[in-house]
Amino acid sequence: MKFLALLLIALPLTACSGEEPIETPVDPVPAKTTSISTHVQCGCTIESIGHCGNFVEIDSKYIPIANDKELGLGHMEWCKQGPVAADVAGEVVDGKFVASKLDTK
Repeated sequence: MKFLALLLIALPLTACSGEEPIETPVDPVPAKTTSISTHVQCGCTIESIGHCGNFVEIDSKYIPIANDKELGLGHMEWCKQGPVAADVAGEVVDGKFVASKLDTK
């Protein structure tokens, strides 16, 4: 009987208030926009890549250019040319560089 009395007293103290938990919205992390003078190159002349495609060097790593066709580049724009100096602006999204500007020198 004492147990039942304690339960009736304790239950309202631990019961849910009926309020939904407040969720704080999380803003997605914005991609970092980069504007640098660097090199662009066909992947066939990059030892770690070994196949044709348009790549840009960012932080000593070659990253594929995601929107090369929108920029008017051919699939092998700099094939067998080695590194080509370029001014680029854009951001890395899902491991690819989305260029907003690409001017070769």
